[in-house]
Amino acid sequence: MRPEVRNPASAVCTALLLSLGGTACDGGDESDREQQKTVSAEELCGGALSSVAAESLEKVTGKRKFARTSLGEGAAGTAKMLSEEFNSQPELDGSPRNVHDFCLIYTDKSADLTDVAITFEITDSDRLGNPDDLDPDYSIYPMGRRTLSAEDKAVVYFECAGSEMNSSTDSPALIKSELRHRYDPAVKGQEAKEANMTVLHSAALAVARELKCEDDGGLPAEPVLTPKA
Repeated sequence: MRPEVRNPASAVCTALLLSLGGTACDGGDESDREQQKTVSAEELCGGALSSVAAESLEKVTGKRKFARTSLGEGAAGTAKMLSEEFNSQPELDGSPRNVHDFCLIYTDKSADLTDVAITFEITDSDRLGNPDDLDPDYSIYPMGRRTLSAEDKAVVYFECAGSEMNSSTDSPALIKSELRHRYDPAVKGQEAKEANMTVLHSAALAVARELKCEDDGGLPAEPVLTPKA
């Protein structure tokens, strides 16, 4: 009878594992491989979200782990693009500005479309509109130039005067940040509004600080979650 022929690679693997006290040569535990495909909320957006904002993102999405494929420029990259764009064309001529992806978040690693998007763009006062004409789903919060939040979206406008934007307090740059959900959030009503606002406030504050906006663009260190009367 012919002797059994062992796989040389398997034999080497077994010998190494025995010397190190290991028990398997299957290429790694499945749960470890799955873990490598996901990240926590605090790891998203280049780590720019505060711990409270990360918890709020988990609450509003109903997820604790997110796809590692989530993309975006984060605070530093977004600030750099806003600064370069504004300094090359400080005056708006009616044409649309670029929308910069601060963070594109996927809750499913196989998804083709983002579940939550946080974007920034340069805008002007004419596009703020009249507060009386706002979508009734929005609540207004006393932060920045104007701050709004609904169940499935939030918007923070803030002014930026400083050297990074080559602007002064007499003529500051106006920046719009926006958060949007693709699906209905996991929580409803005021709870969803507060979670959205907490996440977007953290993102906007991080960018305002990267841009060295005077007085952080009027954004407080902690989000104000009591709507205006």
